[in-house]
This record gives sequence, structure tokens and C-alpha cells, in this order.
Amino acid sequence: MNKAISHTYRAIITGVIILISTLFSFEICYRLNLNIPWHLILVPVCFTIGDFFYASCHKISEFLMNRISQNILADSPNFHTQTLARYERSLQQRYELFHDQFEKEHQQFTSQKNKADEEKFKKILEYTRATFNQLGFNQEEIFMISESVEHFIKHKAVLKAIDFHIQQKPNVTQISLKNFAWNIANQYNIKGIITAEFIITTFHEWFKDSTISTVAKNLRTTNGRHMIEIDENLCK
Repeated sequence: MNKAISHTYRAIITGVIILISTLFSFEICYRLNLNIPWHLILVPVCFTIGDFFYASCHKISEFLMNRISQNILADSPNFHTQTLARYERSLQQRYELFHDQFEKEHQQFTSQKNKADEEKFKKILEYTRATFNQLGFNQEEIFMISESVEHFIKHKAVLKAIDFHIQQKPNVTQISLKNFAWNIANQYNIKGIITAEFIITTFHEWFKDSTISTVAKNLRTTNGRHMIEIDENLCK
């Protein structure tokens, strides 16, 4: 297919050169008042010169195109390398800006979270003191309950290091104490088994005949009236 196109293109060029050579030779003969034989001589001479000129131009154009192509190919890796280097520098600059902004926002978030956690913890301890003060517990007992609650919140575990004793109060039921523990555990997503262990350990006099699994089955009671009610929004 390419050869056929090339032959056709060459034939067209040759025809054009012959036409131009013929016209050019007639023009020369006309201007110089030369006879027909001179025309027959001038046609092939003009054709040869025209064909040589075309061939020279064709070679020069091929040479120039090859040099341009080589330069483009030679510059392509450099261009790609330079473009990649610029992109990497830009990416590094954007990352540094992102890093600074992230650190600033992270510090703000951490500060706000710590402040919120402190306020939440403070409300829980205030709730603990107020609840058991109203129920008639003495200062020492409230202090020991607060210590147990603090350990329960911070470590999600039961305080066993201190051997404390809280005297059982007839007006305080198991349901109220379980509701109290659930209210706190709910704020910190503490598991039921740990919460049940916290209740039995802290309020042993009320639950000395109970097991952890039994207490864990029913930690909250919303039916009826109790000294300590369920409060899901305790810290809001």
C-alpha cells in the first residue's frame, strides 16, 4: 500500500516537473528566438535540473526531519525528568503544608478531647458524691466509692488493692446500685462482666451471695421507682 502511494506520488511529481520543464523551455525559446530543435534539447535539460532540484530538496527535508525527531527524542527523557522533579518538589511542599496544618489541628483536637474527658470525669465524680451523700453514706464511705469509681473509669478494671468496707444501708437496693454502675459504665463503654465485678467488689455487703454472671445479666432496671434511676445522658 505504501509503495503504491509512493509510486503514485513520484509519478505526479515527475509529471509536474515535465510540464514545468516544457513550459520553461518554450519560454526560453520564445524570448531568445530559438528554433524547435533547441526546444527539444532544452526540455530534457530543464527536466534534469528540476528533478535534481526536487531530489535535493527532498533529501534536505528528510535530513531536517530526522534531526528534529532525534532532538525531540533526546529531549523527551530530560523533559520527563524535569517534569517529574517539579511534581515531586510541588508534592513535597504540599505535604509540608499539610503536615503543619495536621499537627496544628491534631493538637487542637487533643486539647479539646482532653478537656472534654476531664469535664466528663469531673461530672461522674460529682454525680457519685451527690448520689451517695443523698443516700446517707458517710464521708469515708463516699471517699472509698469515689476511689473505686476513678479506678473503674481510668483502667476499666476493679480496684482490689484497698480492703474497704461499706456498711449496707436498708434503703439502698441492689437495683439502685446496679443502675448507678450502669450509668457510669455506659459513659465509657465498659463491658458488663467488668461492671458486674465492680458492683460486687465495691458493694460487697449487698451482693455477697451473688455471682458476677448473675449480676451481669441484668445491670439496668427502668421499671418502677428506685433511689438511683437509669440516666443515659448523665454527662450531657
